Amino acid sequence: MTALVFLSLLEFTVLITLYFIPSVIASLRKHQDGIAIFLLNLFLGWTVIGWIAALVWSATSVHIKVTEKKYDNNKNALEILKTKFAEGKISEKEYKKRKKILNE
Repeated sequence: MTALVFLSLLEFTVLITLYFIPSVIASLRKHQDGIAIFLLNLFLGWTVIGWIAALVWSATSVHIKVTEKKYDNNKNALEILKTKFAEGKISEKEYKKRKKILNE
């Protein structure tokens, strides 16, 4: 009897793990839509189409938000920016764009 209960619990654990594989993948990849993938997986995963959709979604590319580097001292940042522009490492358009961001 206890062996039967153990096997039943083992099967249940394996099935739950397989069911939530899309959510686990999204979590491990730090997917920006991880919560939405989890909810799709939770509520529609049983439809197979919902599970496949969650799996495909969890495997799509993860977009990393790129932000401007913050400087402790805007004056220093402006000097570095001027130097890069003078050396030709950045274009005039890029120089003006970054200068505007630093002056905000």
